[in-house]
Amino acid sequence: MAVRAAGVNPTDCRRRARGLFPNGLLTLGRDVSGVVESAGLGITSFRPGDEVSGMLPHPYGVGAHAEPSATWPPPAH
Repeated sequence: MAVRAAGVNPTDCRRRARGLFPNGLLTLGRDVSGVVESAGLGITSFRPGDEVSGMLPHPYGVGAHAEPSATWPPPAH
């Protein structure tokens, strides 16, 4: 997924303030939206170019790995 937007929620802020991010992970913004760049073998619910929203296990800057079960089409505008 190419991340186009990320949101920082109150849980992110509380966890960072308490030093609760595992393995030194300090990046905030696990709630994201973006565009699918590629899909793994057997994934039929999403194709490259699809717009998606989701919650990531670990954010990684401008790109991300997202499980299909934690990803969905964004709401209509």
